[in-house]
Amino acid sequence: MGTTVVLTAAPSQTWRPAAGVMGRGRLVSAGLVLLLTALAGTGFAFGAMNVWAAGMAGTHGQAMLCGLLPAVFSTGSFLGSLIYARRAWPGTTKSQLITTSALFLLGWAPLLAQPDPRTAFALAAIPGLFFTLIITNGFHTVDALASASRTTEAYSWLILSVGTGQAAGTALAATLATHPDVLAALPAGGAATALTILILARRKLGPGRRLGRHRRTRQQGHPRPMPSPTRWRAAGTRSLLAAWTGCEWVLRALAGHARGNRRRHRKGSLDHPAARLRYRANRGFRGACSLVDGP
Repeated sequence: MGTTVVLTAAPSQTWRPAAGVMGRGRLVSAGLVLLLTALAGTGFAFGAMNVWAAGMAGTHGQAMLCGLLPAVFSTGSFLGSLIYARRAWPGTTKSQLITTSALFLLGWAPLLAQPDPRTAFALAAIPGLFFTLIITNGFHTVDALASASRTTEAYSWLILSVGTGQAAGTALAATLATHPDVLAALPAGGAATALTILILARRKLGPGRRLGRHRRTRQQGHPRPMPSPTRWRAAGTRSLLAAWTGCEWVLRALAGHARGNRRRHRKGSLDHPAARLRYRANRGFRGACSLVDGP
């Protein structure tokens, strides 16, 4: 669903790559390597958080914490993204990346005290508020560090670094699951590692750039004119017709199945009360499907 929304959004429909970009350019640089390493630390914190939630569930005997704590973290991430996208924030992308990483680390600090389930449930949303903001500003920084001809490849390396860090955090936390204090400190350790690398590498991350609201600027491509409203309405109508056709096909298949059941029940004896009940149910379903089949 998210991919569909992105592909059909106006920026995706209108954006075109910059003309005259040729050659492969240079991808590997010290700043990009340090940035990807720092984001692996962010992913490490996320992976360790999932095992920490399972440890909390085992400690307090409440299995639902395995899903509730990551869900609260994700909800905080969603809300943080909405707040971030509503306005323009001061500073450059580099300063915002370092700031959100510091806030991400501070968000894990209250959880080091091994709070009770209700308190942990409320506090898990705090680091989640800044998780997506780190990834967003990481993409902006990659965009500034990588050459224009290899931006997509650099984005892929960013996703790989976060995923690798997440896997490492999950693996290490699983081996230390019998030590609750250490398990609670692992997410904060990953966040602290990421922040330390970003601070030490801040001069190699480029000058950064100032952003308005979280939208692609016109200088990065040659946008084409916006499609007319009639075109969007036609596309929406085609989508609705396709969805209705699929629903109609399913209902017809169910109606055919009901007819087959009715024929089989007619051949059998209807003396038994259960058989009569099934026969009446099939007749009722046949009437409902007549809206699709017609008279």
